Amino acid sequence: MYLFHATVTVAAGTEEEFAAVCAANSRASLEEPGCLRFEVLQDADDLTRFVLVEAYRSEDDLASHKTTDHYKAWAEVANRVQVEPRSKRVYRQVAP
Repeated sequence: MYLFHATVTVAAGTEEEFAAVCAANSRASLEEPGCLRFEVLQDADDLTRFVLVEAYRSEDDLASHKTTDHYKAWAEVANRVQVEPRSKRVYRQVAP
């Protein structure tokens, strides 16, 4: 499994637009056969900060995800509204 959290900080005033494109990307991604998990979280104390919790069967499945129209639509908005480079932390599952 390939599990990671991506953090995106967006410009003030773009939170709703970014949340909407994230929700659409999440819904469509969960229909991909290699996507096991895709959650979108918004920081309760800083509404401009989002964390995407994603899990794929493999890194190849993530690569396939990045070729989809819904990912490309998400990336276009993310690249336009983010105020700092995205960060990504990869994890390994310990339990269950």
